[in-house]
Amino acid sequence: MEWFPYILFYVAITRAKDLLFLSYSKNRSYFGKLQRQEPSRFLSEIPKNLIYEIKLQNKSEHSKDIRKEKKNFPRLSSQNLKVGDLVIHKKFGLGKVLKIFGDNLKIYFSNLKETKEIKKDFVKKI
Repeated sequence: MEWFPYILFYVAITRAKDLLFLSYSKNRSYFGKLQRQEPSRFLSEIPKNLIYEIKLQNKSEHSKDIRKEKKNFPRLSSQNLKVGDLVIHKKFGLGKVLKIFGDNLKIYFSNLKETKEIKKDFVKKI
């Protein structure tokens, strides 16, 4: 029955209509101890040309005051963003545009489980 996990993985990824997000954690807490995790072997079998990898930072890195850091983001204000678009932010990761007002966006970041108001220049549409 070694083929059974492959069938489950195949069925899972072929159900995606337009876009599929796969994720894994590098570390996890197991009975109070932090353990390093390896990604599933199935991820390495996906052709590289089909993958758009987003590396997010630790939650502890999100919690520090980023306003004190120097911002070296490329200017992306020429993007034609609309409500519902998916965007990537360098610090906060993947988000969904909820509202647009001028050069600012209200974005929900699922990994943070919160919304943030951010200038258009600091996100990239995906």
